[in-house]
Amino acid sequence: MVRFSLVALLGAVGITGVNAGAQIPSFSKNNNAGVPLRIMPVGASQVAGTGSTDGNGWRQNLYNLLTYDGKSVSYAGTQNFGKLVWPLNLVEAYPGLTIIEVLGKLLNDNVLSQQKPNVIIATIGSNNCVKRSKSPYDDGVSQMSQVLDQIRDQLPDTLTLVAGVTRWLKDNQNDPCIQKVNAGIQQAVANHQAYGQKVQFVDLYDVLDPGADYIGDGLHPNDGGYKKLAKTWFEAILAWQGEISAPR
Repeated sequence: MVRFSLVALLGAVGITGVNAGAQIPSFSKNNNAGVPLRIMPVGASQVAGTGSTDGNGWRQNLYNLLTYDGKSVSYAGTQNFGKLVWPLNLVEAYPGLTIIEVLGKLLNDNVLSQQKPNVIIATIGSNNCVKRSKSPYDDGVSQMSQVLDQIRDQLPDTLTLVAGVTRWLKDNQNDPCIQKVNAGIQQAVANHQAYGQKVQFVDLYDVLDPGADYIGDGLHPNDGGYKKLAKTWFEAILAWQGEISAPR
């Protein structure tokens, strides 16, 4: 009954083509053992919600899906974006910044140690390709490794879900850079998994439909695209919820 109802909710928020047997991983409300989710979205303009009509991006839809599944959810961060009621509009989003520049913000403000999320959703890397002429901005391995080092050192029990960069429609010349950054991010995640860190790579490259899910700039998702990203994050949290520790 829970799975059937969840499919109905996915359709209600505009996510179609989902059925209980194929695309939603097996789960129950008991798998999370009642652990509250204190989620920090970290990144740039996509995390801020650029391109969505309400500025909420994927955060509102993810909140709806998780709470409908019986989870206690809050967002953490020092920035405010979108029309969600505070504190649900809290994020750690810095539009226009590269991976290493976002890390600088996290370190300068002691964000990780102050906010203490037990789940981090990191969507960073597009701007490494926007600024690709300024080497080494496309070095996904080194830059993401430094981010994961800080999370491991400051929040060793936190589950980090790291996204690959979504494809662009703006300029096909960017695609080799996106592929390089994504390979680097994925390698950084694999390296830190080998160290025992709770981190997973979430591939977003093919999640969005090039013909339907972008606004006119060819870079940022529209409302339909953000709904698909919310579903992807929802499924990722369900898949790895056994690794989530209680917030500190």
